[in-house]
Amino acid sequence: MADNSCMDPQGFNENSGLRASDADRDTAASVINSALAEGRLTAEEHGDRLDAIYAARTHGDLVPLLADLPAAGTARAQQLAGLALREPARRAAAETAVLAVLGDPAELGKLAETGLCHGTAGLLQATWRISADAGTGAFQSFLACIARGLTAQLSRPGDGNPELMDGMAGAALALHTVGTGAAPEPCWDAFLALA
Repeated sequence: MADNSCMDPQGFNENSGLRASDADRDTAASVINSALAEGRLTAEEHGDRLDAIYAARTHGDLVPLLADLPAAGTARAQQLAGLALREPARRAAAETAVLAVLGDPAELGKLAETGLCHGTAGLLQATWRISADAGTGAFQSFLACIARGLTAQLSRPGDGNPELMDGMAGAALALHTVGTGAAPEPCWDAFLALA
């Protein structure tokens, strides 16, 4: 009998004969949709994988379709879903995916922007929110590292954009949140779908 108790970072156990649910297939589809948007998959690869995902019967069928793709892009949404639906495995898989990205210097090196939308400030705020709801203290050292990196980015010449989404205002809010260790009031980050 297959061991169905061990979840890998993608949230699926490759040896698992556990039947995949519609939610499992939707989660897998969101990973490949993000991969298409990021240019990691061609339209043809995306279509082939999407067909295979919705034909998958078990978790073991899903793993090879996701094994070469990062899963952190939807991690906060998956963590919140796991908390709301009382699915600790989903929550843990999302947190593990983020920790894998945070521990990969090549992935972190891709963040050239400072902003909340696609930059270091957004990663900092998302990581803080994930950490606040996580069942582990593993995120704390990463928060300090990301904050130092963001501060260094902000001190570069020519990075004086004052805007919220792509500039210093959003970065300052994220740094304030991490520095105070308190949830932002009145949940300014709700528009990012993090709260």
